[in-house]
Amino acid sequence: MRWPILGFVSLLLLCMPAQAKPALPACASATSISVTVLDVLRDYKPYVDKCVRIRGFVAFRRLYDGIETMYRPKPDLPEPGYIAVYGTQLQEEWLWAYRSGATLIGRLSACDLIDTTPHPTKPREEVIVMVIGECHYRDGPLIYVDQVIPDPSVPRRIHGPSAYGSYGDLAPVAAQGVAASARRAITSFFEAIRRGDPKRLKALLGWAFSSRDDDLAAATTRSRSAYAFLIGRRRAPPIKYFVTTSDPEARSTIGCICRRRDCTDLWPIAELDTLPEEAWPYVCIEVYPAGGIDF
Repeated sequence: MRWPILGFVSLLLLCMPAQAKPALPACASATSISVTVLDVLRDYKPYVDKCVRIRGFVAFRRLYDGIETMYRPKPDLPEPGYIAVYGTQLQEEWLWAYRSGATLIGRLSACDLIDTTPHPTKPREEVIVMVIGECHYRDGPLIYVDQVIPDPSVPRRIHGPSAYGSYGDLAPVAAQGVAASARRAITSFFEAIRRGDPKRLKALLGWAFSSRDDDLAAATTRSRSAYAFLIGRRRAPPIKYFVTTSDPEARSTIGCICRRRDCTDLWPIAELDTLPEEAWPYVCIEVYPAGGIDF
């Protein structure tokens, strides 16, 4: 919707990233206290504004107590089941893409403590505060990260046939079990990428706007694309199909192709593992229940 202009009343959107936190000294390992994700989830108030050191698994700007919890939250964990992660000296885009076992060192706070003070020089304006990141969606604890210590011993994803039932929300399905319309959409998507054809890709996606034309160009340009291995090939690899199982009344269909000769036991077990990622041995595209696709 478009906001109307109402005389002296205007609407100001304030994005509140980690930098909205009042300046405090950076945290270091030597000056931090060791706590667990569970400690914080049970009661974060004693740790607010303290430098803490927390070990867990970081993904999607969330800190879980382990990789297993990312896939399947533990029923005994207090809501929301993870700690929101914000950057201070870290770049926000880098933090969004970060996924690894790690120890985070930083200052603990909470979503409801983010400074949302109206603009001091515009007292007559109506102010709508828009908090970005995880705190846009919910309350709960957060950590402003000063230092990340990766733990390479922790795998970045869980895979293998036995993991589907334990941690996954995908089920492999034969091509014959996939609706013809979904098969056509998935095949056409990979074919447009293979041909390096952004116009064909745009038509397939049904985008009548131009704001994401650069995304289309990037997806179909070998030097910029997450699908670079596919561009210019004589033919696309065979497609492996999956359906989502989290909502039986609204199942999405996902088609994946392997970057290497064989992805046996390496295919995704969960929808969260189907996003483009250079480290994964496959790439996927999702067809939503209503028939739309995105990438």
